[in-house]
Amino acid sequence: MNRYTFIVQAGQGMPVRRFVRLALPTAPDWVLREAFKQRQVRVQDARVDGNHVLAPGDAVVIYTGWKRADLPVVYEDEQVLVCNKPANVISDRNALSPFSLVSWAEEFAAGSYQPILCHRLDNQTSGLILLSKSQAAADAVGVAMQDGEIGKQYLAIVTGTPDPAHADRTAFLIKDAVHARVRVVRSALPGARQIRTAYDTLGSGGGLSLLAITLHTGRTHQIRAHLAFLGHPVLGDDLYGNRAENRRYRANRLCLCACGLTMGIMRAPLAHLTGQEFRVDAPFSLDTFVKEDTHS
Repeated sequence: MNRYTFIVQAGQGMPVRRFVRLALPTAPDWVLREAFKQRQVRVQDARVDGNHVLAPGDAVVIYTGWKRADLPVVYEDEQVLVCNKPANVISDRNALSPFSLVSWAEEFAAGSYQPILCHRLDNQTSGLILLSKSQAAADAVGVAMQDGEIGKQYLAIVTGTPDPAHADRTAFLIKDAVHARVRVVRSALPGARQIRTAYDTLGSGGGLSLLAITLHTGRTHQIRAHLAFLGHPVLGDDLYGNRAENRRYRANRLCLCACGLTMGIMRAPLAHLTGQEFRVDAPFSLDTFVKEDTHS
């Protein structure tokens, strides 16, 4: 039996069921259902059901036969880690979520260094994230990103068929921090920042398309909001996309993955990474959704 212990930092009034989902974001739903069914979730050493309301400082302990996988490391050297973040794992820690890629990396480091997050991915987006093992390495990554020396490539399944099939689009993005979303507009309104997103259509079928996307700017929710603005929202995106289409294709996850990182000219102490490329496969495919829609 595996034991996972978390301390509630914030979220006064949060049901323990939601907290456990945040604490074990990679666990299948059946794992959490079974833990509550078997009364293997405890708060302050008392067995509770999923409706129990938490308070800051509460210790939540989950016992389960399921074991969380090791940190998904794609590349490691003395200066950096490149990880393949699963969907639903937040990049950086926050007050509500007791688990993040950073806390996972800290477990992996076991005190030998302090991992530093060099950039972020949306909670629902999977794929490559670069972490440094020192401030000097983090600073070198920051300079490289400012200079456009680190390229980010994504794969996404979108609804519809883009016309043209290949394009490099610009627009303007306005961030709405209160509602945790953004808005894309055509012109430079007050508070708007320019965005640039390029895409290539790799295949289409069944009302969907697979796109390879290159980010030339890196704004909050840029890919999701920009593609929706262009009329081709990412499949599985209920925030900017089409919920009816998501249900039709049974898309219960965001079909967006950061599949590539390309390193240009890197400065010390990361000069050894100059010219390197890191790649992972997307955890989704166009064929799967097309076949499901055909048989539905």
